[in-house]
Amino acid sequence: MAIPLGAMLLEPGIAFAQDSTAPQDRASSGQETPAGVRPSDEIVVTARRREETLQDVPIAISVVSQEELTRRNLESVTDLQASTPSLSATGPYRNTPIISIRGQGGFTPGGIPAVIMYMNEVPLPTSAQAGSPGGALGANGLFFDLENVQVVKGPQGTLFGRNTTGGAILIQSRRPTMDFGGHVTATAGNYGDREIDAAINIPLVADRLALRVATNAQKRDGFTIAQSTPSHPNGLDLDDSNHFSVRGSLLAQFGGVENLLVADYVKVDHNGVSSILKSVNPSPAHPVNLFFPGMAAQLAAQDALGIRRQVPLSADMGGFMRRWSVTNTTSIDLSDTITLRNIFAYSRSKYAQTIDGDGTIYPVFDPIQSQSIPYVTRQISNEIQLQGNSFGGNLDWVAGFFYLNQPEEDNFTLHRNVTLGRPRDVGFKQFESSRAVFAQGDFDITNTLSLTAGARYTWETIGRKNRETLLNGACFSPFAGADCTLANSGDFKAPTWTIGLNFAPNRDTLLYVVSRRGFRSGGFNLAGDVPVADQVFGKETVTDIELGAKLSFGSGDFRFTTNIAAYRQWYRDIQLQETTISPVTMGPVTVVTNAGEAQIDGIEIEGTAYIGDLTLNGQFAYTDFDYTKFSPGVILPVYPTVPPYKFGVGAQYRLPLPSSIGDISISANFDWQDKTRVVPYDDPFSLKDAYGLLTLGASWRNVGGEPFDLSFFMTNATNKDYVLGGLPLSNTLGVSTLTYGAPRMYGFRLGYRFGNEAR
Repeated sequence: MAIPLGAMLLEPGIAFAQDSTAPQDRASSGQETPAGVRPSDEIVVTARRREETLQDVPIAISVVSQEELTRRNLESVTDLQASTPSLSATGPYRNTPIISIRGQGGFTPGGIPAVIMYMNEVPLPTSAQAGSPGGALGANGLFFDLENVQVVKGPQGTLFGRNTTGGAILIQSRRPTMDFGGHVTATAGNYGDREIDAAINIPLVADRLALRVATNAQKRDGFTIAQSTPSHPNGLDLDDSNHFSVRGSLLAQFGGVENLLVADYVKVDHNGVSSILKSVNPSPAHPVNLFFPGMAAQLAAQDALGIRRQVPLSADMGGFMRRWSVTNTTSIDLSDTITLRNIFAYSRSKYAQTIDGDGTIYPVFDPIQSQSIPYVTRQISNEIQLQGNSFGGNLDWVAGFFYLNQPEEDNFTLHRNVTLGRPRDVGFKQFESSRAVFAQGDFDITNTLSLTAGARYTWETIGRKNRETLLNGACFSPFAGADCTLANSGDFKAPTWTIGLNFAPNRDTLLYVVSRRGFRSGGFNLAGDVPVADQVFGKETVTDIELGAKLSFGSGDFRFTTNIAAYRQWYRDIQLQETTISPVTMGPVTVVTNAGEAQIDGIEIEGTAYIGDLTLNGQFAYTDFDYTKFSPGVILPVYPTVPPYKFGVGAQYRLPLPSSIGDISISANFDWQDKTRVVPYDDPFSLKDAYGLLTLGASWRNVGGEPFDLSFFMTNATNKDYVLGGLPLSNTLGVSTLTYGAPRMYGFRLGYRFGNEAR
């Protein structure tokens, strides 16, 4: 692994984190912290299933608070990559982001993601079907009224419910408090952006019972205009936003018993997402040109329109998602040193969308042209834990059992797929279950040296069913049974572990070395045109070793905090998507296979400098992904889909003004990532260019000494055109489409805080 010296000397940075009601005093110096910034030795995280400060946890974690999400207008999971080293988000469509951390691979149709998202310690339900929201269902509608979002990097094979090879994204909602308070904030911006965010905290019984209710809604016009669709002959704006979310949290505390009940509902509607045509296979003998001789003219027309307007489409665009969930967390102090915790959750999601994958008037590739019976996913989970402190306080430990079930639905989904003009009706079902036992402890060997050790054993069952019929009722797949159904299920199990050594010579220094193992369950390729021999793929595993340092120093008006991690990962039985020509239909087919092995080396640096009223931050990541072995039959070449370099720098300055005027600050952040591949296979448009995005902001808190707040944000301030993802399929399907990031977005926010939040 070759790391440039300049990268090592780059000033590091860390994502800010702050509870908006937390005190503004620096713990170490007594000096007032600039508005919106909180030293990382005060940031509370839960990555080890208990509350600890960020600088005390021997794990590489990036943290973004609700205030930082709002200041930088980070509205989705995809936006997190701007502030998080080693996290990347790509995918074929804008609203189906495929998240990877440290090069571990995101979403594979028919399997489970490599990065799992959690809401209040519960894994969010996922969908295994291509063209569905992939990843976590409804995650984008949950980014409001949060304590923070924690991105935990590396294999998480011991303490979290679904074993993953890449890492975990932990979303923590804001807990009720025993003080009355709340806020209301309205936003208005370009592209007709209208937003409302509000919360109220009500103590129902003094020091015993409190309720918090929060809501968030947004409606924004799309920034890509389709000239027409079948139901919108005069045009339709794509890439719009229209969602409503509400969350209620009830906290009860009686003696040594605490119960937190959280219920939420997310409603999303949208006009559809854009896919901009960029290439047509030039060969006149390619099927796309034989079946659709007008494709070359479509490409010329799209090139003339640019990336914010789209030629007429063949599919009626649109989509929706509805999700509700209930989570109940109970903690009981069994003694002064042992606590019993139980986390129960139930959720139900319903979702559908139409996709025009080729982005033209022709039905070349409409993987979901219409949907009459939507996807439905139900999930129930329960985790029971014992947490304790033993041996005179020298051992902190946790042990427990985890259970999750996604039962099979009664009905198949029903949607119409079209490839090269050949329509078929497709139905899909899935079921999953996961059981695990785990234990982990931290033992103080001396006052400065401690040992971390943990183990988990997980049993998972994955099941998939697929039914495809032609319009005349005939079975599409020659491998299907009499009812045209392909079905398979399998059990996947593995032990995983964590072992590490931690050295903390003083409160401002933590050095650690840790090794972990994680695994991801296998799955099934059950598309009708996949040969039987390719329908099953196995589990993958990652074993790593990580060296880390968390350092803080300074006093008075200067304080500097930095987190550094260097790692090596051994990646085995890699689940890789490959697109090829089906020997059954002679059309393109995507197959997931266990492709081989890789070694991944990397370094991440984050840090923040507090200099009086000025805060400087930066972050840097280098990832060296090398395939070391390929399995027989893998189609070469295969490329990594992780940017080798990422960095970000930022500054926030608070004007030295009297409190009678208020607290005014200005900020700027620049985040850059290197060129990388959209997909792992070779295609003229699979390589996306490097790009950097500038975010600007200004905030006036306590306007005129009153609890009113006024702020301004601008994302992509230079209006940079950049690629998020796409479907580069020129060599197989005959066309390549790309999905572009949002243009310049700006807006103003006006808020009012009352009660305890007005302080």
